[in-house]
Amino acid sequence: MATTTPPQSTGPSYTLYASVFAVLGAYYLNPTESNPLHPFIHLSYREPTLDSFSGEPLYNKGPKDLLFVLYYGLILFAARDFTRQIIGRTLAHLLGIKGATVEKFTQQLWQGVYFAFISAFGLFVMSKTPMWYFRMPGLFEGFPHKTIIAPFKVFYLLHSGNWIQQAAVTFLGLEKSRSDNFVMSAHHIVTLLAIPTVYLAHMTHFALVLIIPHDISDSLLAFAKCISYTTKNPIISMPYFALFVGSWIYFRHYIGGITFWTLLTKYGPAITEAYGWQAEGERWKAVGLHGAVVGLFGALQVMNAYWLFLILRLVARALSGEVPTDERESDDEEVEEKKNA
Repeated sequence: MATTTPPQSTGPSYTLYASVFAVLGAYYLNPTESNPLHPFIHLSYREPTLDSFSGEPLYNKGPKDLLFVLYYGLILFAARDFTRQIIGRTLAHLLGIKGATVEKFTQQLWQGVYFAFISAFGLFVMSKTPMWYFRMPGLFEGFPHKTIIAPFKVFYLLHSGNWIQQAAVTFLGLEKSRSDNFVMSAHHIVTLLAIPTVYLAHMTHFALVLIIPHDISDSLLAFAKCISYTTKNPIISMPYFALFVGSWIYFRHYIGGITFWTLLTKYGPAITEAYGWQAEGERWKAVGLHGAVVGLFGALQVMNAYWLFLILRLVARALSGEVPTDERESDDEEVEEKKNA
């Protein structure tokens, strides 16, 4: 069977870094709203009113938000490259990581750092809403949420930029594919469809309480892999692996399950109550978008169940004495590691 060659590292992308600073520099030559670069750097569509819960300024939604997403997606590309090529490779050298494992270590280091940051940011945003610590009734206070506070909008658009760059990395083959590449590609497609649908449906509050559990478990998963690449000592790796498995089940399946059930059973009546039977066009638009969101997030629940199956299989192997490893990695990588052993 023909094998594919893993993507080779080319070192830090100084052109990418320069692009980020060039846009920023061009904006600060004239840092006003008249500068065409203003919507790339700053949020657009500020409203004159304040949020009744947090007292912060509210922002509406519009096409200029895409410019913000594109620029901060570029920043995330640069941050990913810097974390992997400079910080990650330095750490790998200090920790004695060699061969094909270096690429996997730097990849997971970036994932862990990004998702830890965005999880903390998401919890900060949630603390400024009636939904603090996944309080489901808070989803419907002020529904439909046609406007959101600045930190909330930054969180959503920044995360949108991340998923665009993640999809680009996958579909452009910038990282080594895994045995579950089909599922991961489907995950990216569903996410890219969900981002604008949720935004148009004014369901960003629901997205927040569903995204944060995913981000927390993704961060813990990435750092668990980093630990496994660093040491095979079960005294070090197994306690963290147990923490990861417990958090995955709690956040993705317990909190995620409650959130999805709330979406299925509560959002329909909330739409009817909010729009009534007088504004038929708006109401049916909301109903249609709600149905699309249910389908998309339902697909994510199926993928989560598949990944839980893989995780539980790892648990079974760990209990039999094996050191947990990511079984989604390709045969090519395993061969390369044996060559470097």
